[in-house]
Amino acid sequence: MRRTLLFLTAVMISFPATRPAIAAPGATGIGDQLSLSVTNKYGDVLDHPAVAQILGDGLVLQSGATAMKVKYDDLPPDIRQKYQPLAAGVMQKAENQGAANAAYLAYTRQLQAEQAWHQAAQQAQIDEIAKEKPQNQNGPLPLLDIPIPNQNWKLTIANLGFSDWNKEQDNNQFKLRGLPGPKGFNIVLLVEPPANNLPGNDPAYMFYWSGMGHDSAIDAQSVKVEKRDKFTKVSYSAQGQPNVNYFFAYQGQWVDIHLSKGSSDPGDQKTFTEFDNDLAYGQ
Repeated sequence: MRRTLLFLTAVMISFPATRPAIAAPGATGIGDQLSLSVTNKYGDVLDHPAVAQILGDGLVLQSGATAMKVKYDDLPPDIRQKYQPLAAGVMQKAENQGAANAAYLAYTRQLQAEQAWHQAAQQAQIDEIAKEKPQNQNGPLPLLDIPIPNQNWKLTIANLGFSDWNKEQDNNQFKLRGLPGPKGFNIVLLVEPPANNLPGNDPAYMFYWSGMGHDSAIDAQSVKVEKRDKFTKVSYSAQGQPNVNYFFAYQGQWVDIHLSKGSSDPGDQKTFTEFDNDLAYGQ
C-alpha cells in the first residue's frame, strides 16, 4: 500500500505514556498499522499510526503517546471501505457488553440485598438472646438459647444478666461477647473449625489452653482442670479476678466459652456451678 498524506481538522487525544491506549487488541482491525501520515490543523503529525479504536463515525489513530480521531470521510477510500463496515460490529459488541455489565450489576445488587437480609436475620436472632427463656423452672437462673450461625445447632447457657451483645463473624469464625449486667459477669463465645482432626474435647482444650495458660496474669496455683462429658473446664484466677473457660468439640467445630468477673464475691462459686450445670448444646 502506498503511503498517504492527510491534512485534516482531526481531534488530538493525548494519552499518558505509561498507559496503553490501544484497547481490545483481540478485536478485528484494532492494532492495525496504517501506511499513512496524518497532520491536524495544529501541525501535529502521526506517522504510520495504529488503529486504536473503531467508532461509528471514524477511527482513533495512535502513534506513540498521541492519538487523533479521524472521520471516515477524511480517510482514503481503501481504508474507509475496510474499517467503516467493522464499526457496526464493534458498536453491537459494545452494546452487548453494556447489557452484560448491567445484568451483572443487577445480580450483584440482588446478592448484596440477600446478604444484608441474611445478616439482619442473624442479628435479630442474636438480639433475641437478651430475652430470658423461662424453661429452667426449677433453678434461679433463666436460660438463653444462642443459635450458631451457619450451623444446625444451638448453645444453651444460664443468663447471668449479660448485656450489650456484640457479634463478630466471617466465613470460618463466630465470636459473641456479652458485657456484664447487674451480676458483673462477662462472657466471650468463640466457635470455629478445628485446628486438627483429633476427636473429642481434649484437643480443643490443649490447643486453646496452650496459647493462654502461660499468661503471666494467671495465677498458676489457682488453675484447676475438670474433664466432663460435655466439656473440659479450666478454672483460674487472673489478677484476682475469677475466670472459667469451657472447651469442647461439636459438629465439626471447636468451642471456647470464657466466663469471667471483674471482682470476686462470696456467691461466685455457686453461680459458676449453676452455669456448669445449665451449659448444653445440640439441635
